[in-house]
Amino acid sequence: MDAAFEAIKKALIEYPPEGADRSFVDLFVIGSVNEHNVHEVLKLMSQHAELNQAFWSLIDGAPFSEEGWSSMFWIGSDMSDEQQERNRRRLRQTVEVVRAAAGMAHVQRNLLFRNR
Repeated sequence: MDAAFEAIKKALIEYPPEGADRSFVDLFVIGSVNEHNVHEVLKLMSQHAELNQAFWSLIDGAPFSEEGWSSMFWIGSDMSDEQQERNRRRLRQTVEVVRAAAGMAHVQRNLLFRNR
């Protein structure tokens, strides 16, 4: 079994999220999704309705263009440019893996609604 996936499952037990907890998704899910566990992660997220909503909100709200990715920033005291770049890479890697697994139909549907 994938260690990153097991860590997400363990976090669900030890730090149960409350509602659509984006901080749980950011702390325990983003950065732990990879090509080997993406389907298991998607299945696990789907078993927790509000957490699943927070997860997909983050995925669907992420940029599609290089310009969009480079313009993203996180607000935090004393966050260096290097930390900003690590956060961008971590999120982008997860978003790209999930979008590839979910398929183009999901991405195109979300683009259509985003542009209305």
